[in-house]
Amino acid sequence: MNDSGAWEVWTPNFNGADKMTSVFAVNDVAGNTGLFGIGADGTLYQTAMNKSGYWDEWTPNFNGAAKMTSAFSIYGVSGNTELFGIGTDHNLYHTYMDDSGSWYEWTRKFLGGCHMASVFAMNANTGNTELFGIGTDNTLYHTFLDQSGRWDPWTPYFNSAPPMVSVFAVSLIAGGIQTGDTGVFGIGTDGTLYYCTVGWDEGSWTEWTPNFNGAAKMNSVFAIYADASGNTELFGIGTDDTLYRTYYLGGDWDTWEPNFNGAAKMTSAFSINDVAGDTELFGIGADGTLYQTAMNNSGDWGTWVPNFNGAAKMTSVFSINGVTGNTELFAIGTT
Repeated sequence: MNDSGAWEVWTPNFNGADKMTSVFAVNDVAGNTGLFGIGADGTLYQTAMNKSGYWDEWTPNFNGAAKMTSAFSIYGVSGNTELFGIGTDHNLYHTYMDDSGSWYEWTRKFLGGCHMASVFAMNANTGNTELFGIGTDNTLYHTFLDQSGRWDPWTPYFNSAPPMVSVFAVSLIAGGIQTGDTGVFGIGTDGTLYYCTVGWDEGSWTEWTPNFNGAAKMNSVFAIYADASGNTELFGIGTDDTLYRTYYLGGDWDTWEPNFNGAAKMTSAFSINDVAGDTELFGIGADGTLYQTAMNNSGDWGTWVPNFNGAAKMTSVFSINGVTGNTELFAIGTT
């Protein structure tokens, strides 16, 4: 999407890509938009777009990577682009790019971590880059990177967490005013949604709250820091594929809204503030249909658009505001 709000037509097999199972993108420290894709055989591919809109060719086995099941990247607080990958051997791999644009060698079993199923990272109000990992035994691990570039050791069973299958974190804002807190959401092995927060002080974590805000059992959650009206949005996919939505009011959360905005049954959701000033929400229907709706800065949501922009059936979607000033949207098809 450009800044006038117009979307281009879909490009299949983008940039000559091989078949992929997932993608992740980040605006890196060298001023490019990096795009990582996991091939159907576990190969990690990478390409990058510069500010002129030129995409490099895909690089397979990026930086000598092992076979991977997923990748996650973030522009960390120490000024480097951090890249994490979960190997098919369940080891956590890590590399980083410095401001010269150089990538360092992969570190296997990063920080001596146990076998992992997934990771999630975010830059928190603590001033640190927080990293969470879900072990193959459903243990929640946590570490953080400070601005000097030092990583803390892994903490297992973080904050006395119960066994979890996924985790998501976001800084909290209400009415455009930061609260200073970071919210962490975890999905228990039985679908229970847990929630805790931390303030400016890294050590001041609150206890986990189960069944957060009266939540139904969930498969996954996704949050966006500030929607077009200045509030933190939280979306959840129920175990029955119902799309739930709530938002932060400052201290309290609004009640959960099931079947949000008349949504069809969904398997995943992704949201981003686009370059035109609206909050985009994308959902993958149970049948692979890509749905889209958007909120304007008055807080009004549009109706859901199925088969968005003529999309094929999809399994997942990812979006980023790239270095060219456009909103980039990537999706993995079912075939």
